[in-house]
Amino acid sequence: MQRIINALLAFKNDVLFIALLIFSIIFLSQRSYFHQAQISKINLYLTGHIHETKNNLMHYFQLRHEIEELIQENLFLKSKNLLINESEFTSQLNSPFENGFNFSIINSRVINNSHQEKRNFALINKGSNDGVEIEMGVIGANGILGIVNQVSPNYASVISILNLDLGINARLKNSPSFGTLRWIGKSPYKMQLNDIVGTTNLTIGDTIVSSGRSTYFPTGISLGTISNIKKPNTQGYYTLEVTLFNSPIEMENVYILKNTDREEIKSLIEKNGQ
Repeated sequence: MQRIINALLAFKNDVLFIALLIFSIIFLSQRSYFHQAQISKINLYLTGHIHETKNNLMHYFQLRHEIEELIQENLFLKSKNLLINESEFTSQLNSPFENGFNFSIINSRVINNSHQEKRNFALINKGSNDGVEIEMGVIGANGILGIVNQVSPNYASVISILNLDLGINARLKNSPSFGTLRWIGKSPYKMQLNDIVGTTNLTIGDTIVSSGRSTYFPTGISLGTISNIKKPNTQGYYTLEVTLFNSPIEMENVYILKNTDREEIKSLIEKNGQ
């Protein structure tokens, strides 16, 4: 108590000034309509600012929960979208996988992504603890990132499609003709689609999608459009330049695809010697 009294005595001038200031404000607010209005404005501003700060803080702490809800909603919508795309192309394909191609989806985020080498890789923040396994496909909102090649408990390495060693089975959206989509080591937005039969009817601007002829990706994932057509006179196949809708270097939030029938499909392929 003595310390409080000593502090008040030490700052008696300041305490007196504040007390007189408060008294003056109260007196003016009661005696003058003008000052009363000004004080009300100040009070409204301070009250509004305090409540806004409080709401922002509450929203910040609730943000993680909202993000988790959005992620789950995106997973549901992505699953529906993949199913719709696959159904759309089923009648056009002659694939041994089209009637038993079931996927589950794991959300993830790209935490490192190279694109300046000839053989590029990405690192994602989900691993074996989350159910990620080698040879799972990884896609973005509108395109393919690559295929998982290494897994640790909490992370996974992905062979990017910007890797000269990786080829993706792809086809024309409006034709059953299919081939292999590869990066040619130049622009991260440009790929090359080979082995499309020369009798195929195609034009610049046609859409290229995943063919579904592998255990990595379902049918109908949009990849890009034809930007150049080359058909050598000595061969019966087109060489197509494809401009990607979404380059892997732009992908941050991604989806890991788990084919629940992968082992069964691989076993049948091995038995058939394919």
